Amino acid sequence: MNDVLAVLNNPMVIAEKAKETLEYAKRGKIELPVVPAKIIRKLARGGEIPEFVRRGVEFAVKVRWKYGRANPRTIFYTLVQKGLIGKTKRELDTLINWLTALRLIGVLPFDYIHDYGRAISGGDYSYVAPEDYVASRLRGLEDAWRYYRLPLWHKQRYYVEIWCEKLGLKDYIDNATRDLNVKVRYIRGYAPWALVYQVAQEFKEIKDREIVILHLGDFDPSGEDIVRRAIESLKYFSFKINYRKLAITLEQIEKYNLPEKPEGPGAKETLERAMRDPRYKSFVEKFGKLFVVELDTLFTEDHIDMAFQMIRNAVMEYFDKAIAEEARKEEEKLKAKVKALTSEIMSKIKGNTIEQHAIDRIMEVKERRGKIKVKDKEYVKREGYLQLTLPVHMIGKKVRVCIDLLE
Repeated sequence: MNDVLAVLNNPMVIAEKAKETLEYAKRGKIELPVVPAKIIRKLARGGEIPEFVRRGVEFAVKVRWKYGRANPRTIFYTLVQKGLIGKTKRELDTLINWLTALRLIGVLPFDYIHDYGRAISGGDYSYVAPEDYVASRLRGLEDAWRYYRLPLWHKQRYYVEIWCEKLGLKDYIDNATRDLNVKVRYIRGYAPWALVYQVAQEFKEIKDREIVILHLGDFDPSGEDIVRRAIESLKYFSFKINYRKLAITLEQIEKYNLPEKPEGPGAKETLERAMRDPRYKSFVEKFGKLFVVELDTLFTEDHIDMAFQMIRNAVMEYFDKAIAEEARKEEEKLKAKVKALTSEIMSKIKGNTIEQHAIDRIMEVKERRGKIKVKDKEYVKREGYLQLTLPVHMIGKKVRVCIDLLE
């Protein structure tokens, strides 16, 4: 972290990195993105990094190891709330181009910023040698009891999920809930019936528990309706859901002074689109006026600590610690049972392995002394060695071979 900030404050190093990047692109005939390339050329000539970009990078560095990777929109809203830039699409695009340029020249590590707007599926396995595969499986079996766990929510009254509209906040939400063992769904707009059916099939497996959905979404006509519509759709499959919106709420907008509407170029189009929303009239009747507040505004530098704790506290409201303590006692008993079962299996496996090792040694005798035909086998395990006795035919003459083998 300190290395990034040290470079950020050293114009000579930045200029050198920018020159190296341009030279690298020239040698490799690599076409850099147009606007970031202009920024890189400016930096190579000794140009300065604007204050709003510097503060944005500092925020990305600050949250990287505590909450997860930042995304351009949370950086953008951090800068808007601090009055460093306006809430316009042009300013957002400028910020993104600067962040791209700084990553291309190696000042800001690529994995400090993310964009979950893309997805990957498929792929192949890595090669593992057969002997390595078998050995790892045996080691895993032998130590299996150590990792046996009951579900964290075992016998709890509630089943809790978080539904979030913004895939771009995935790192933050996942880090906030990592040790809470709750499922987080990133729904990104109105849920199609195929998704509702999939959720319903999963909910069928939940026995004797009340289902709770905690919603993180925008505060606008659609944002207030998206999860409500999905929950209404689940009623078709006879599910009763306890629904609660965590963010964004009107109370949060007022308490944290969140920007109520977009500003600058593109704002008029956004507001007109919101006013054409079929839910616009009912939204204004309920809240008094139009709001268009994105969820990202709550995950900025000034509010991310609060947002992180808010999510954790909301989940833990449904978690009974007394039930959890009883489950841990049950887990210790079950872990002992798993250990006994795996020990029994491993002793059988090891016994068969010793026997096979003894037979292999007899086969070595065959190579040195002539042909030996194994008719049956009998072995006695003693302390420090294994005695294997085999009736054999050796060069047409019946003999008995007895070999002592160290284990």
